[in-house]
Amino acid sequence: MKFDVVGIEIDPAAGPEPGPPSAGPDTASGAASDPPAAHPRLRMAAERMHTQVRTDLATLNQSLGRLRERLERAQAHAPDDYPDARPPSDFRADAFSAGSGRTGH
Repeated sequence: MKFDVVGIEIDPAAGPEPGPPSAGPDTASGAASDPPAAHPRLRMAAERMHTQVRTDLATLNQSLGRLRERLERAQAHAPDDYPDARPPSDFRADAFSAGSGRTGH
């Protein structure tokens, strides 16, 4: 594979080139420096995303609260123990099975 070396054209009107921060007193002592400021469009997009996430979480919290209330109401109205329902003595379970030889006509 062959690569060609190309020159980089720098537009002096574009301003200073973004790069690593210059060595200052903080970097000389080994302390971490502050990260460079984010691009305004990126910052605005992040703020919109955080706002939308907070709105979605508030909506979800309300929905889950309503669901919890409905479950609690349903559990309060549900019987604790189901009655012991035994089939009548003349009930024939085999009459409903597929192997009984009877047709439903």
